[in-house]
Amino acid sequence: MRIISKFRDYYDSALCYGADPNLLYIRTQEELQRDTYIKDEKKQLPGNMDEILLPVFNMLHNMPSEISIYSKRFKRDFQIPIISKIIGFCGVFYPAMTIEDTTYYDTKGIVSSLPSESLEYIYTKREQIEEALSEKQKYSFCYSRTKLTYEYWKKVTEEITTNRYDSVFLGLGVPVFKVEHYYKARMIQITLNPCLKNEDFPKIKIPTDCFQEISMYLGNQLASQKDPNIGISDKDMIAEKGFDDWSFRKHKMDNKGRKRK
Repeated sequence: MRIISKFRDYYDSALCYGADPNLLYIRTQEELQRDTYIKDEKKQLPGNMDEILLPVFNMLHNMPSEISIYSKRFKRDFQIPIISKIIGFCGVFYPAMTIEDTTYYDTKGIVSSLPSESLEYIYTKREQIEEALSEKQKYSFCYSRTKLTYEYWKKVTEEITTNRYDSVFLGLGVPVFKVEHYYKARMIQITLNPCLKNEDFPKIKIPTDCFQEISMYLGNQLASQKDPNIGISDKDMIAEKGFDDWSFRKHKMDNKGRKRK
């Protein structure tokens, strides 16, 4: 697989092991937004993307949106906001969440890695965070704020990760995408061909496996997809066809040799 892109990703290092010259991945990043205030019936995204991504939107609405801690001292709840997200990778969904600029694919390490400054700001200790995450919670799947607990995260993610969603990838025409739900902003952001390095995806796939799976997905499931209508510079097009700077040109030494003869 050869990659044409304006940015580098962590799995690009696998190119040193060789690539299929007949398989091309035009990794053009595109970002779109959807306002969650507007009803689902109204189209906001181009084409039929609203319909294609509807299952993803429903999953995001069920994912937790905050860590909630009750303070006995102040007799009120303090919240740590969560950006819930789904990383779509080669037919599979990977639920994740960003808390204080760190991305997690499970609940391990959340308590220990939260910045001390954030805990001091809400007058909370790590022991209180652990207690809040260990709480038992009823599974109320609704379009409202939902507290993060260990049990709730396990329940929600099991329903997401046990299936394949190739129809979504075929509809979008990309092997990788990301959908994020910003609860406070009431906004969903869609990114086609995101940089997986920025999403800490090396925790999930090592570079060689990531590169190989994208190559296989492009060559199989997405093989029937038409090439996207993306402008390619003349320089990239020349390189794509296998020509270099001396193609169709004569070297000076060749001319001298002919004159002597």
